Amino acid sequence: MIISRAFVALLMLAFFSLVSAGFMNDARGATAEDLDKDSRQALQILYKATPFAKTLSHSAKAVLVFPKVIKAGLVFGGSYGEGELLRG
Repeated sequence: MIISRAFVALLMLAFFSLVSAGFMNDARGATAEDLDKDSRQALQILYKATPFAKTLSHSAKAVLVFPKVIKAGLVFGGSYGEGELLRG
């Protein structure tokens, strides 16, 4: 069985591309401090853009904030995000 050099080179290129993409993807979750800071900052941006949201939050028992949400889809869609429930 003879495998051409171009095929071997293509396989090696695909392998190293996948390995390097794996190193670039930092899949760790946010720390609690980062999430708290980002959530409060996103909430302040919302309050400045929509003053009614601040009025509405005074009567709410809690506010659920997702500062960063990643969405993807082609035929089917999905989303991922880490959030925080702010009470009071």
